Amino acid sequence: NEWGSEGNAPGQFQFPQGVATDAIGNVYVGDTGNNRVQKFTHDGDFVCQWGSAGSGPGEFNAPIGVAIDAEGSVFVTDSENDRIQVFGPVA
Repeated sequence: NEWGSEGNAPGQFQFPQGVATDAIGNVYVGDTGNNRVQKFTHDGDFVCQWGSAGSGPGEFNAPIGVAIDAEGSVFVTDSENDRIQVFGPVA
């Protein structure tokens, strides 16, 4: 099974890096070239996205690693901003 294509629309990617799944199988992808994280169902249906280019809260400069903890918090390595951002469970 696969999904996505090159681009910046929902469900498209520019240099996807870092993939994590939550407790119910949703898939989170660090979309590095588009400076965002995208969330999909386990079947690849787009759910939501967040982030944009920048260095403020919720903004990214090359989000690469993604991890989910037991409570559903999303940890994102924001590599070019030299930080890790933590987001509450994402609906």
